[in-house]
Amino acid sequence: MSVAEVPAWVPQERPIDPETIRESAMSRTLGALLKNGELRRDDSLLIVFAGEFDRAVLSHLGFTNVTLANKSSSVGDSHFDAAQIPYADGSFDHVLAHAGIHHSSRPHQSVCEMYRVARKSVMFFESQDSWMMRLAIRLNLTKDYEWNAILDHGLRRGGVDDLPIPNYVYRWTPRELEKLVRSLDPAHVPFITFDIAWDFTYQRVQRRLQRTPLRVLPSWLMVPICQISVAAFNLLFSRYGNVFFARIEKRGVEQPWMKDGVFTPPARVESSADAPSFDRS
Repeated sequence: MSVAEVPAWVPQERPIDPETIRESAMSRTLGALLKNGELRRDDSLLIVFAGEFDRAVLSHLGFTNVTLANKSSSVGDSHFDAAQIPYADGSFDHVLAHAGIHHSSRPHQSVCEMYRVARKSVMFFESQDSWMMRLAIRLNLTKDYEWNAILDHGLRRGGVDDLPIPNYVYRWTPRELEKLVRSLDPAHVPFITFDIAWDFTYQRVQRRLQRTPLRVLPSWLMVPICQISVAAFNLLFSRYGNVFFARIEKRGVEQPWMKDGVFTPPARVESSADAPSFDRS
């Protein structure tokens, strides 16, 4: 009995066409912030986990002061681990990560480093954790570990910390990020906004469909099906969306008990016995 040959993986070209750039969540979100005056095209931006797609989007939007960084020496302008950013505090107006933090073995530390070197805000796009996403994993519609990038790079890089080891897809929740920021900077009031939505296209799910009976359906039929599905999911279940955009603003507003960086106890607190404490009993 002959053994059927398993076809070798062929890396797929991912051309960056103008329509893909315009319709991307990154382009739409940053474009809206520009339109609202919350970002300026001459603001200094540090993009960590950066790739050529990020360069294309930021160029399309007209940003003029951008530093693209990636741990890999083959991508970006600067090369370092985002969990150890080699810049001083407040070196950039904004620090941005687009679908890259889940490649870090220390995702929380990466966000903390982004916060440290940002003067005005931290922004990142990632996956959200929700019961619908966990159900999708159980149904094999998506994965909790990913290795496509490793295959696309000839088994040399593209996984966790850019090693040839599949990375766990760390998914976030708003509450988790809020707790992280409050712990990181307890002296200041956190200002965090979220934009959560479903965002998937036929091109993104094409590989999955090739493993299902739906592979026989033509693309001209599947494209509108995906578009209708996204619209329906965003109408009914937007809070459980797969795309998680978070923006952490550093407005410098101190907590009520801080004054010019110094803890100032409320007048009604006369001793440590009057202050709130954690009950260990």
